[in-house]
Amino acid sequence: PVEGKLPTNAWTPQQKIVDAYAIKLDDHAPPGAYKIEIGLYDANGTRLPVFDANGNALGDALIVGTVEVR
Repeated sequence: PVEGKLPTNAWTPQQKIVDAYAIKLDDHAPPGAYKIEIGLYDANGTRLPVFDANGNALGDALIVGTVEVR
């Protein structure tokens, strides 16, 4: 994260990390709403689980928004 300047092992609880990415869409992507999904991986490439504030498992990804292709 943050162009390699803030590895996850340096994060603290409740810390907010801002990490911007450009998402290139195929010029021929069909119109519609597309989900933006994020996830984290451990050093071995295994996807890490996501939990809500109460500790309930939500899977291994988080939907953070959508983008509309017209």
